[in-house]
Amino acid sequence: MLGKLLDKIFRWKFHGLEIQKKDAKTFFLKINADTTKQTIDKFLASLPAKYQLNFFDNSHPQISDPGAYVWTQQLIEDKYAYSLHNQGWSSEWKQISKVELVDYIYQNRMFNSDTFKVYPFQKKAELGKIIGKY
Repeated sequence: MLGKLLDKIFRWKFHGLEIQKKDAKTFFLKINADTTKQTIDKFLASLPAKYQLNFFDNSHPQISDPGAYVWTQQLIEDKYAYSLHNQGWSSEWKQISKVELVDYIYQNRMFNSDTFKVYPFQKKAELGKIIGKY
């Protein structure tokens, strides 16, 4: 299943994105300075809605540890949900547009060489709800 998904997603090469490692359900992407907003947009468009994308937000104000881990899921075509997580805390799911999400990922691309993670979500995001703690 994952192999077919990766073949579909990467049948054309996304400049600045490469598969770093994978297992049966999860793959990690290396994202770097060469990754453009256009590449991020195309990648999000290719990702099936049942997959969640996680990345690190380096600039999030410190609550416990520096930064926050961002979990994102597609709600409908150009609307996504995101929540923030770190040691012992999680935020509620909030809505973000695809354009805003592309910008968010792009601004943090230099801090995600090993934390850009894609996997099938366990529970669908519900705006205003919190899914446990990180």
